Formats: sequence, structure tokens, C-alpha cells
Amino acid sequence: MGLSHKEIERIARTSADSVTRYLKEYDEGGLAALGVSRTHRPVSSLQPYQDQIKAHFLKQPPHSVAEASHEIEVLTGIKLGPSACRDFMRKRLGMKFRKMAVIPAKADPKKQAEFLKDELEPLLEEEKQGQRKVFFVDAAHFVMGAFLGMLWCFERLSLKSSSGRRRYNVPGAFSVKGSDLVTVTNEAYINSDTIVELLIKLKQAYPDIPLTLVMDTNSRRFRRRTLPTLQKGDRTSRGAGYRHPFSAPLLA
Repeated sequence: MGLSHKEIERIARTSADSVTRYLKEYDEGGLAALGVSRTHRPVSSLQPYQDQIKAHFLKQPPHSVAEASHEIEVLTGIKLGPSACRDFMRKRLGMKFRKMAVIPAKADPKKQAEFLKDELEPLLEEEKQGQRKVFFVDAAHFVMGAFLGMLWCFERLSLKSSSGRRRYNVPGAFSVKGSDLVTVTNEAYINSDTIVELLIKLKQAYPDIPLTLVMDTNSRRFRRRTLPTLQKGDRTSRGAGYRHPFSAPLLA
């Protein structure tokens, strides 16, 4: 086009050195040469060992960055500083520093899987087809007390609050399809009568469709008192199902 270097710099808004380099690359290789990326991308020395390190950490997660750095050095002979080790675990392995969760010691993954496949999934499929409603029943207990925050102050301040023994109880039944939620509340405690109240409220809300309730515990008190009471008063009751004892992770 017959433009000077100065004109090209102004139009392209780039430096003189860049214009010189681009023109040289164009003369040597044409437009294809200009499309080659020459950005420096350093390759981690741990890349050949990445799968090995990941498999090791899946089996034995490190407690700290220092421990992870030591384990990597044992496996590969390469020593990483704390920052480099942290970046490698986050960016290369996809790891995060997470708090552990607790599951009951008596949890039985095999029985949980059997319950999920043989009992729960067929019921949920019936719910999708509109043949019944499946509700998961549990309760939340809110402690009536102050929530303490942080303040800039000259000495530690105190706030009057209740002793924490008073609670606001919310037993409820939740259906995944449609996100239906039925609750009852009280400020005393939850017993069989509370559950009966919840079940009656459910039958009043859904009188023309079979109901299945998935309880979070196999309570002997519930079986002995609540179900016979309901069945005696209403022969159309469809009953309740139970998650296998200690099956908290099942619905996570």
C-alpha cells in the first residue's frame, strides 16, 4: 500500500519494533506466518507425573500444602514451594481445600444403592407419570437465640439472648416434582401427634392421588402409634416408605 512505518504504527496502534517484526515475518512466510502464536507457554516439569499424582491424592488426600509438597517430592523427586504446589493442585489437578463431611458409621452403601434402585426410583418414575406424589419428610429445628457478629470496639461487648433451649420446629414434606412443600410448626417439640398433623394436612391437600412418604428414620414410635391411628381412621391411606437406616448420603 506504500505506507511508511510511522503510518502503519499509527493505524495499527502498535510499536515500531512490532511493525518491523510483522513485516519481516510476512516477507518470510506470508499471512500464515503472521497467524502463528508465539506466546510463551511454560510446561510444568510435573506434567508427565500428573496422572500419577492425581491417583495418589485420590487415595490419600493431603492435609496441608506442605504435606502435598512432600508427597510430590517423594513421588517425582521434584520439590515445589508452597505457592507453586498450591497452584499446581488448584489449576492442574482441580483440587480445592474443602472441609470434610460426616456420614454415620453404620452407613451401608450397598443397601442404600439397593433401596435407591429397587424402591425409590420406581416411585419417582410413577410420580413423573402423574400416578402418585412422593414426599420426603424431615424436620428443621431453629434455635431461638441471637446470631453474634463482629464489631470494631474497645472491649468485648455482650448481647442479651435466650438460653438456646427454645426452638421453632418445622416438620415438613417436600416433593421434588413441582417443589411442593407442606409444613406444620410449633415451639414445643415433635412427637407422634405432630407427625399425624402433618400427614392429615398432606391428605387434605392431595385427596385424589396416592401418596408415598419417604421418612428419614425408621422410628418404632411412629410405626407403633402413628400408622395404626391413620389406618384406623382412613382405610385409603397409602402408607409410608423408609430410607434405609443411616442413609444420609442417599439424597445428597
